Amino acid sequence: MLLTRCAFDILNIVYENLQMLKPPHGISSNDEAKFDNIFELIMSTFKSICLPVNEYPDMLPDFTYPQNIDKAIEIVATAPGVVLCVKKRGMLEIYIDQSKTKHVTTDIIRNALHVNDVINFTFVYCKTKQLSLYESGDSVFQSLGTLGGFVRKVALPSVSLRDQSRDSAQSVGSMSANTVALVSRHVVQLAQLPVLVVDSNAMPIGNIGNIHQNAEIDILPVDVDEACVHLCDPKFRTDLNVRMYAKLRKSGDLRALRGSIVHLWGAMSQPGHGILVEHDATAGNGLRIIIRDRRREAPFAQEGDSGAMVCYHDRENDV
Repeated sequence: MLLTRCAFDILNIVYENLQMLKPPHGISSNDEAKFDNIFELIMSTFKSICLPVNEYPDMLPDFTYPQNIDKAIEIVATAPGVVLCVKKRGMLEIYIDQSKTKHVTTDIIRNALHVNDVINFTFVYCKTKQLSLYESGDSVFQSLGTLGGFVRKVALPSVSLRDQSRDSAQSVGSMSANTVALVSRHVVQLAQLPVLVVDSNAMPIGNIGNIHQNAEIDILPVDVDEACVHLCDPKFRTDLNVRMYAKLRKSGDLRALRGSIVHLWGAMSQPGHGILVEHDATAGNGLRIIIRDRRREAPFAQEGDSGAMVCYHDRENDV
């Protein structure tokens, strides 16, 4: 607590110096707003710590707003092109998507504000971007399995895992424009649905099509509909939930990763932590790896995680 008080004493001094630098009222409204933004952040910082109120700096006055401003905001927020509304320093800031037709949108807004006696407002034009709705780790088919992630389709010859040499060079395929979602083959067979449904939005994003008959490979690529591609996040998540692009490891590279910490993001495990203990275990239907739980009380994977990608954060190459 002593260190906290020292830090806030220094912050108070910073505030007092900023007050001396603040331009006189009315000289430049933009510069004045910038200083007020800083003061608001300083005040919020003081309020987040349990300090006596009498130790708060005397900063911004309490601004008043028209009686019907909340009613006006309800109307304005639903107007075409409006991103959001913010009450700030006695004024209503209205953020508008600059790609929309400005005069049509602002006419609707001005009328709603006039009816509700709101005269202090400003328009802020901004660029907006649709957030991804689907990402690696989402549950699919009502939590039967997990969406492994999204990749670009590459045309490669199909080779049995038992017949493929460990050190054979990868064949060079042609990159198609199609984005595919990776899911578990056996989960798709259990779901018995003709389309891939991601639970976060409960909407189909692609047709299942033919299910390959190679039981050795429990992974199925599903072509994503073109209308949904822009909603799909191609990145994967680190164990700290940081989204990054991924690079597929060759089987021969796994030897160097033995003993490394790996993770997955599944419908149930978010995340699951494990340790790669064996990289070339042989089973009746091909090569396998063995992953041990990192903590006894927290299993690496649970029922419902089928389809999740096992990831390793390569901090040296930042992938």
